[in-house]
Amino acid sequence: QHLGVKCVLALTATASKCTVDNIAELLDIRRDHVIMGSAVPDNLVITVSCEGNREQALVDLFRSSPFNSCESVIVYCNRQQTTERIAQLLRTSLQYLDEEEDV
Repeated sequence: QHLGVKCVLALTATASKCTVDNIAELLDIRRDHVIMGSAVPDNLVITVSCEGNREQALVDLFRSSPFNSCESVIVYCNRQQTTERIAQLLRTSLQYLDEEEDV
């Protein structure tokens, strides 16, 4: 009510139960309206890289299994400029991937 909205969707991937409870309390979300789950679905792969050259590591990741056979992949970026740069990098770096596999 304080925010002036009728519906609030709050998402978090790593919050503890205590943090979730605090967020729900601050947003005035009833406890029975909080949905929590810990299992990662079978069709979701989460990876983290500590590579020095993150862009090259991303290209290498997409060329490796199982990513080279995925029909879709989501890459999260924190800025639109980064998103556009990464999209261009992947388009140019992976444009011949199908042809390389046929050789």
